Amino acid sequence: MVYLFGYRRIKHVYMFCSTIFMLKSILGMHDMMVTKMRKLARSRKGSSLVLATLLLVIVTLVAGVLFYNTIMGSVSSMTNNFNTQMSLMFLESSNINSTCITAFIRNTSQYTVEILNAYVNSEIAFLVQTVKIAASSLGTTYIKGDYSKGATYSVRLAGMFGTLISFQVTF
Repeated sequence: MVYLFGYRRIKHVYMFCSTIFMLKSILGMHDMMVTKMRKLARSRKGSSLVLATLLLVIVTLVAGVLFYNTIMGSVSSMTNNFNTQMSLMFLESSNINSTCITAFIRNTSQYTVEILNAYVNSEIAFLVQTVKIAASSLGTTYIKGDYSKGATYSVRLAGMFGTLISFQVTF
């Protein structure tokens, strides 16, 4: 005996109808999304945002490379100038007595060099005055202190960027 509207039959029909309705809604959403994508492709709004972002990234990278090259060029130039200055300082002569070391230094570079600090045996010493030695000229430095006969002293004269010249003097 078959029931046309029995419980099992209604349950199967309901499940079938709900599955069809679900498929239609999924297909409807798919059609709606395809329509939106087509409109977006025609309007080119999405592509202009992507292109703008890509352009900003490229501009930032190029600016970073240019900035890096500029800074590294400046640092390299300063290092070369400093190394040139250091290699062109020569000790002409030095004298020592119980209270003072006198050093005569020749600057053979094309730049003016400034001696700001003095160190005797790796300790800070009293430089009487800051010494500026013009290009291709001789400068005199006076380092005050108490010095003993028979001792050898290691002297370093330094500028703004480090040691300019080192020498030893014996009393």
